[in-house]
Amino acid sequence: MTARTRRFKRLLPLYTPLILILIHCGLSPESVNAQSQIARVAPRVISSSSGPYSTMALEPISPPPPLVTPQVNRSGTGTGLTIIPTFNANIDATTQTVINNAVTFYRNTFTTNITVNIEFHDMNTGFGQSTVFVFSVPYSTYCTALSANATSPDDTTAIVNTPCGSTNPINSSANIGVKSANGRALGIDTPEESFNFMNSPCPTFTGSGCIGLNVTTANNFGVLFATVEHEIDEVLGLGSALNGTTTPAMPFTDDLFRWQSSSVRSYSANASTTNPCGVSTPAAFFSIDGGKTDLDDFNNCANGLDYGDWITHTPSQVQDALSNGTASPSLSIKSAEVRSLDVIGYDIVLPKRRHGQLTSQ
Repeated sequence: MTARTRRFKRLLPLYTPLILILIHCGLSPESVNAQSQIARVAPRVISSSSGPYSTMALEPISPPPPLVTPQVNRSGTGTGLTIIPTFNANIDATTQTVINNAVTFYRNTFTTNITVNIEFHDMNTGFGQSTVFVFSVPYSTYCTALSANATSPDDTTAIVNTPCGSTNPINSSANIGVKSANGRALGIDTPEESFNFMNSPCPTFTGSGCIGLNVTTANNFGVLFATVEHEIDEVLGLGSALNGTTTPAMPFTDDLFRWQSSSVRSYSANASTTNPCGVSTPAAFFSIDGGKTDLDDFNNCANGLDYGDWITHTPSQVQDALSNGTASPSLSIKSAEVRSLDVIGYDIVLPKRRHGQLTSQ
């Protein structure tokens, strides 16, 4: 797949005036799922993986320091997380049913007691695109809330290998990028925002994320449900701050779980465009035990796709950056994507243990 990039700047009257837009024109319909990030403090353009598409980064007025009230929900049923979809008029009834079925999975899987508003609209490029707000939060604030919210065995393992302190363990900077829904899952003040900015794909909407779906193309490839889940995952918090050949100073929460090998973190851009981008040097894989166990491989190169997505799998997985069309995937509670959402701050449904029953994880 080849790509063309056009960059330009515009003034944004309601915010500090910087908005960067990248438009990638991919020649292959195999590319899956995009992610656009709107950075709250540090202007950032985040690579996406659904070309052609546009990615946006803006720098509004810095928000007040986040307030923390850790939210811990230890209930045994997934009734906490409420995702409210808002459908643009161009989303037909059949597609609405697909989206509602995906939303049901998250409601039944996560017990985190927050409401996440997401707008869905049809588009005519790529497969999918998500636009979200990213807040600059002190790492010590985020890590303290994450530790207080640990409820699952994966959480316990992840916290042991994710030390708290005044700086993050990724690149020793003081802050970390936290998406609106991810912060609120931990009781951090990262509110939903209005998407009323220049060239917004959903200018009348206020919420956590704005998702575009190329309904026709995704249906033709049998991946509409997977595309919906992919983009919801990114609104909730998945994704890397890495972009192209640039390594931003402020990593995102999902970057805490990028590893190259045991005890060696992976947070650097890779000029290589050679596939598979993740299993070759430098490697990057998702791990919660300090790099000892590779749970999935990240797309780790400057191929115009998301560093936070997976490499291509056979059969395909929901978060693959490029699909080879070998499956119509969907998430389960054991999926690496769900485990990743768990360790960045969401609570999953834990199996109920009957009296005298031995369980293994």
